Amino acid sequence: MTTRIYRQGVEVAAGASSGHSGDVRLRQVGLEVMARPTPSVDALALPAGVVEAFVHNWGGEVSMETAYQTSVNNSSDNVAEERRALQDRPTRTLEISWNGMDRDSLDRILVVIKKMTENQWVVPLYQDQVYLTQAYTDAPANNNLYCNFQDRRIHIGGRLAIMQFAGNYIPENVAYVTVARKHRDYLILDSNVGFDLTVGNTIVLPCMDVEYVLEPAITYTTDRVGEVKLTLQEVAGPSALVPSWHGLPDGWDVYQDLPIFDPAHDWSTSLQATYRKQGSQRDLGRGIITNLRGDRPRLEVSWVLSLDREEAFKVIRFFDSRMGRALPFFTIDPEDLWDPIASTTSTLDISAQGTFSDLGYFDYVGLRMQDGSKIIRGVDSIDDHSTFWRINLSENFSTAPSVSDIVGVARARKSRFSKDTMEERWVTDDWCRLSLSTIELLEEKEIGE
Repeated sequence: MTTRIYRQGVEVAAGASSGHSGDVRLRQVGLEVMARPTPSVDALALPAGVVEAFVHNWGGEVSMETAYQTSVNNSSDNVAEERRALQDRPTRTLEISWNGMDRDSLDRILVVIKKMTENQWVVPLYQDQVYLTQAYTDAPANNNLYCNFQDRRIHIGGRLAIMQFAGNYIPENVAYVTVARKHRDYLILDSNVGFDLTVGNTIVLPCMDVEYVLEPAITYTTDRVGEVKLTLQEVAGPSALVPSWHGLPDGWDVYQDLPIFDPAHDWSTSLQATYRKQGSQRDLGRGIITNLRGDRPRLEVSWVLSLDREEAFKVIRFFDSRMGRALPFFTIDPEDLWDPIASTTSTLDISAQGTFSDLGYFDYVGLRMQDGSKIIRGVDSIDDHSTFWRINLSENFSTAPSVSDIVGVARARKSRFSKDTMEERWVTDDWCRLSLSTIELLEEKEIGE
């Protein structure tokens, strides 16, 4: 695949001049694909089903939806809710899009798609492809495969497709093996591969078992050009993919034994924040009867994140650790409303923005720090000092944070995910867009029958 990287519009902040340091911002970075290889199609029957050995050319995206199932029981009297996870591992739905194929490749994929309506299939996860870090010499006792498998869906007992190429985009050899053990920088396979592998001509792909494809479809642009889209549902059972994480996820700050979720929104699209008031409305004659619950609305935020592989899997592991809607966490409001003025271990002075009487509730305050860390503390009360407001904390800072180290101050909220699903859209094998939403928790407790 041939690519061209371009940039546009270097913006220099006021006060900066040629030959002097200043605040320089790159306004746009783009990636233009000049040429794409033609995907190859192959299929192999295994005892557990059929494996499709397509090689993805990234002319179209690969999307995966991760779905949990949570029972949410809401109180009819107040805003309290009780949640119970109904499954401890998610199910995945994979959507693959191929385009840019020549007529021969389109004919081959037609044959395979017709067979997909009659068999269960083992599908490579193109978004998680792995590259070797050392060459592999085949031998009956050589089961060690040195590769960069971190931040991929590779687990013990999982199946791998190993493809060897001969200078083009068509696999010369394909082997299917099972992962027996994992070490820091290599995998131990259940058997040898069957042929030698070089670093530059090998791709390793984890696989997922999928259900029958009942209605595969091809969109023909002309009689010789087509686009193929397949939606594949993971097969539940012992061969299903395992969750990427259990328990508190690594790499996230923690408050009250709960992780703090504060992602960086992709501002190529708008960030949507909705204030949802609990209650119901019904018509009565020519009027409307409104029954409200709770003393305030709940904030729901819809996030779109554009991340590289390492950061994307950090969020994926976070979602798995919360099991969809089941487990809570803390969020910090996306807008930085206040500037820090001064701090002690027990107080935080912030700029007076707006009217003090309109400040409303303030259960928690969140601080975004220069080093990327997040700090949350409970709020006991707030005092109006005319030119600034003083937040009195219900729990002290371990040490008073330096005002120069604070990037922004905003409300913090106990929250959960508002859906049991998360969508990954992989544009390449190393760049992903994630869509998910969070909603505030006002009260958690056991709800009686």
